Amino acid sequence: MVLPIYSKGGVPSITKVTPFSAANSAIGIKGETTFFKYQKVQDKTVTTADYEKAYKNWLKEKEESNKKAQEELAKHVK
Repeated sequence: MVLPIYSKGGVPSITKVTPFSAANSAIGIKGETTFFKYQKVQDKTVTTADYEKAYKNWLKEKEESNKKAQEELAKHVK
């Protein structure tokens, strides 16, 4: 296995944590890398294809969740 040591600003990483399975937060402790709750570990290393598939699924779920939240907010405001 060869790991790049120079990446022009990018940060290469290897992980077995399933992408987007961990808690996510812009504020507070849940966005830190030391918060392990909800993380799912898989047997094999995450590939670029795995990540891209998980990212597309996450975007779809996020869109549905935001739409539902907007509908509930509209009912609440009336």
